Amino acid sequence: MRGLDVAPGWPCQKPFANGAKSAFIKSWWGVLSMANPAHVAKLRDGVEAWNRWREQNWNVKPDLSGLDLSNEKSFKRTALWDSATGRINLAKANLGWADMHGANLRNVGLQEANLVEANLEGANFQGANLNNATLESANLSQANLGDATLIGANLKSANLDKADLRSAHLSGASLENASLIEADMRSVQASAADFSGADLTRADLWTANLSGAQLVATNLEEANLIRADLHKANLKDAILYSADLRDTNMLGVNLDHAGVIGIKYERRFMPGKYQGIRGVESAYGDAIFRRDALDQDYIDTLALRWRRSPMLVVLWLWSLIDYGRSMVRTVWIATLIVAAFGFSYMVNPSMVELVSSEKTWFSPYYASLITFTSLGFSNQVAGHTATGQMLLAAESALGYFTLGVLLAILMHKIARRS
Repeated sequence: MRGLDVAPGWPCQKPFANGAKSAFIKSWWGVLSMANPAHVAKLRDGVEAWNRWREQNWNVKPDLSGLDLSNEKSFKRTALWDSATGRINLAKANLGWADMHGANLRNVGLQEANLVEANLEGANFQGANLNNATLESANLSQANLGDATLIGANLKSANLDKADLRSAHLSGASLENASLIEADMRSVQASAADFSGADLTRADLWTANLSGAQLVATNLEEANLIRADLHKANLKDAILYSADLRDTNMLGVNLDHAGVIGIKYERRFMPGKYQGIRGVESAYGDAIFRRDALDQDYIDTLALRWRRSPMLVVLWLWSLIDYGRSMVRTVWIATLIVAAFGFSYMVNPSMVELVSSEKTWFSPYYASLITFTSLGFSNQVAGHTATGQMLLAAESALGYFTLGVLLAILMHKIARRS
C-alpha cells in the first residue's frame, strides 16, 4: 500500500502511517477516541481518491473514530470542501465497515454514501444530509441524528437504540428489522417510511409524522404515540401493548391482527381521528378500545356526512351525552333541566304552583322535579297561565325523552358483552 504499512493478520487491525502511532482525538461526546492519521489524510484527498483507495485496499477497515468533520477551518482547503453548499461533501463516499464511533459529522453531506455495517455509535449527524445513503446493519446506537435528512435512506437491520432522531426527516426510508429501542423520535418526519419488523419498544414518537408508513409486525410496546399522525399507516400484526395513543390520528389505519393489550387512550381525544379505521375486528387485546374505535368510526362518518346539514346540530346534542354512552352526563343534563325550569317557576310564581302543598323556597324546584319525572301524570302541579302550561308540557316531554335515553344507556351497559 502506498505510504501505509498494515500490520499482518486480520484486516481490522489498524494500519500505521510509516510506522507512526495513531493519534488520540477527542470526540464531540467527550470521549478520547483513536483515529488513524493515515486514514484521515487519505480522506482529506477527496471522495474519488478515497473510494479508489478503498477498492485497492478492500481488506482494510478504516479507523475514523472520533474524527471531527464539523471544523470547517480544518477542511475548507481540502478536496472535501464544497463551496457551493458551504459544507463538507462526502456524497457517495465508501465508508462501509468503517469505525467512526464518536465522530462529529454535523452538517456533513453524505448523500448516497455507503455506510454498511459501519460503527457509528455515539456519532453526531445533527443536520447532516444522508438522503439515499446506505446504512444497512450499521451501529447508530446513541447517535445524534437530530434534524438530519435521511429521505430514502436504507437503514435495514440498523441499530438505532437510544438514538436521537428528533425532527429528523425519514420520509420513504427503509428501516425494516431495525432496532429503535428507546429512541427519541419526537417530531420525526417519517411519512411512507418502512418500519416492518422493527423494534420501537419504549420509543418516543410524540407528534411524529408516520402517515402512510409501513409498520407491519412492528413492536411498539410502551411507545409514546401521543399526537402522532398515523393516517393510513399499516399496523398489521403490530404489537401495541401499553402503547400511548392519546390524541393520535388514526384515520384509515390498518390494525388487522394487531395486539392492543393495555393500550392507553381517552375517548375525549378520539373525535375526528378514527374514520376509516380498518381491521379492528381482528385486533386482539383491549375489547373496550376496539369497541370505542368502531363507535368513533361510525360517529366520524356521520359528522362528515352531516357537516353541511342541520343534522349537525343533532350530532352536537348527541355529543353532550358522549353519543349515548355516558349515564353520568345524562343525569347531569337532567339535573340542569330541572334546575332551569324550577328557576323560571320561581321568577314567575304566578305561572305554576303546587296544589294542596305548603309553599317553601324549594317549591318551584319541587314542582319542576315532579313535572319532569311524572311524565305529565301528576295532579300536584297546576299551570295558571298559557306560558306556564306550555312550560309544564315542554318539561314533561323533555322528562319523557331523557328517561328513555337513561333506560337505553342502562340496558346497553347491562346487556352488552362485546
